[in-house]
Amino acid sequence: MKFIFIFIPFLIPSFLTAHPHVFIDNSILVIFNETGLAGFKHEWIFDEMFSSTIIHEFDLDSNGKFDEKEIKEVKRGAFSNLEKHDYFTDITINGRQFEIKEVEDFHARIDSGVMVYNFFLPCEVNADSGKKEVKIAVYDQTYFVQVMWESQEPFNFKDTSNFEIGFEVIEDEKKAYYYGQIIPEALKIKFSKRP
Repeated sequence: MKFIFIFIPFLIPSFLTAHPHVFIDNSILVIFNETGLAGFKHEWIFDEMFSSTIIHEFDLDSNGKFDEKEIKEVKRGAFSNLEKHDYFTDITINGRQFEIKEVEDFHARIDSGVMVYNFFLPCEVNADSGKKEVKIAVYDQTYFVQVMWESQEPFNFKDTSNFEIGFEVIEDEKKAYYYGQIIPEALKIKFSKRP
């Protein structure tokens, strides 16, 4: 029953939450393969208060780290429910909404007393047919959780040698949320195969 406590915040209607209660610093590794975009590896660093709750609930042997069994319990009790919220991730490909179906390689760890999640979100976009544009933004529409770009290195790229890539961070006004008061920042990536 302990995971019920973790579920509760995400079930509260947005009109009852006046401000965020959980804070995440997010960074993204944009990963390419031979044909184009492969997907996004997220790293979420949580605030100390939420971290202490998760650590107290799931570090069962209180040794300051998670073993494989504990990681599975963290995933089941404090991560998998975010499937209903697309893992706070919004992606468009050439202006069309991308349906998030799964995440892979979930890992949780305790780093200097705070919780860190890592997971890979597959999003294959073949660049053989010309230039592609992908936008990714990470936010919680209920505004119970505030997701911010990590300040030091918010995004990076891997295995890009076969592609010409341009990118910028934009305010995506079309995705405004919380009664239109908050405009998420999206990473916009344009890429094509090198001639």
